[in-house]
Amino acid sequence: MSYFHSQRRLILLWDGAEDGITDNFYEYQCPICSEVSSFTFADAVEFMTLSADLRTYLVANNLVSEGQFGYEVKKGTSAYCISLTCNSCKNNIWLIVGIKEIQPQRYNCYLKSIISNN
Repeated sequence: MSYFHSQRRLILLWDGAEDGITDNFYEYQCPICSEVSSFTFADAVEFMTLSADLRTYLVANNLVSEGQFGYEVKKGTSAYCISLTCNSCKNNIWLIVGIKEIQPQRYNCYLKSIISNN
């Protein structure tokens, strides 16, 4: 399967206390049809749940790297994935996000890239 990504730099979405991270919704734009939708970090799953070919694509394009304790979007920031389907064009979309505890009960959450398979 062929993939493409629409961005590669980290965008800080959350900087604050852990309560509230999963309650907020954040906007993203479908890379195929430009439809604006929203997601929540409550839908984030472990990076290793992705298919092997998608993980290979992400590492080969330097969107994630393999660190000492797993996959990371930047040093010390664990990589996660949110799988979605665009409401407009019905294409599969994967949001690559990073979550890191920076102080006790204080987190930074990032959007790294938006991946599509069309």
